[in-house]
Amino acid sequence: EDSDDDDDSEEYSTDGSYRRERDRRKRKRKRRKDSRKRHERSSSPSPPPAVAGASSSFGKYGLIKQSDYHKYQRSFQVWMEEVKGIHSFNGPKWELQQYFSEFAEDFNTATFPHVKYYNYEEWEMKEYQKQKDKERKHASKSAVLADELRHQAQQRLKAQQRQAADEQLLLATMKNSDKIQDMKRQAKLQSELRHAYKTGDKERYSMLQRKLEGGDR
Repeated sequence: EDSDDDDDSEEYSTDGSYRRERDRRKRKRKRRKDSRKRHERSSSPSPPPAVAGASSSFGKYGLIKQSDYHKYQRSFQVWMEEVKGIHSFNGPKWELQQYFSEFAEDFNTATFPHVKYYNYEEWEMKEYQKQKDKERKHASKSAVLADELRHQAQQRLKAQQRQAADEQLLLATMKNSDKIQDMKRQAKLQSELRHAYKTGDKERYSMLQRKLEGGDR
């Protein structure tokens, strides 16, 4: 930088021009220095943020201690059977207390493999209510289905009854129609019989008489 200043003094003949150039170079060097500082600040690694809620699960279901053994005895027994595989513990009291200490630690840190171990009696009752509700829903659906099937059977029976009634009516109508036609035929034959008698047509009279008596159709 000193050599630059010497060159500048030789290059510029007047003091005013020299001072202006010197100030310009100073400002340029200052801008470069500020730029390097900003770059160093931006590239330096920032401290990692604190992990929020790292222990948020602690005490989620409450906190228990050794004196709560009898209160949580049922949950502890189920935990021993299902998690530890011990169905009937017959060891010394101190060992049982160690198991309960482990149970209490998992309880307090909310790290049980299943929610039922926090309060087995409450969980068991909820499961029982769920099963009863499911059974009631199933029974309700079955009742609705039975009502629907019964309704369909009734509708089929009514349809069959209507069809039978229609057939009876049709048969009766046909019989009445045949009877009316026969009565008309009989009346016509009698009229023709009287006419044959009046005209003295004995052959036609005998033929018509046989038709009336049913001997000749």
